[in-house]
Amino acid sequence: MSRLTLAERIVIECGIYEKLKLSEIARKIGKSPESVSGEIRANRTIAPGEDHFGKDCHFTGECKTKGLCGKEGCSKRCGSCREYDCRELCTRYNNSSCVVLSKPPYVCNVCVRRRKYKGDRAYYIARQADAMARLRYSDSRSNIQTRGEALERLD
Repeated sequence: MSRLTLAERIVIECGIYEKLKLSEIARKIGKSPESVSGEIRANRTIAPGEDHFGKDCHFTGECKTKGLCGKEGCSKRCGSCREYDCRELCTRYNNSSCVVLSKPPYVCNVCVRRRKYKGDRAYYIARQADAMARLRYSDSRSNIQTRGEALERLD
């Protein structure tokens, strides 16, 4: 498999914004749909979701639940309580990732819910994807290379 260029990654990003199928994007750059899919998933940028009081539940920001701790007279909202972890006590707790991220195009670039969704989001940005891929390639080449006799001496 040949590596993608920045120009090809830009075509992928544009294709996502044009809401093209991965097969159509793949045809434009002369790669397989699997290569495009792998590229998007490997090099997408994750934007962490909102985190209220260290709680990762999707409902924490708007939740008005009180008294899950069982303390008599407790009037504090459970989502802002530092004494008890509402994630362990509440039946509404939900930190699952969005289903959009598990199916093509695997990113939130054109999703209508991206601004309102409280969880982690992922975006495909060609320049960042290219930088991430280049870093990964250089890291894989920076390991010590040993061959032949040198390798036998290590045994």
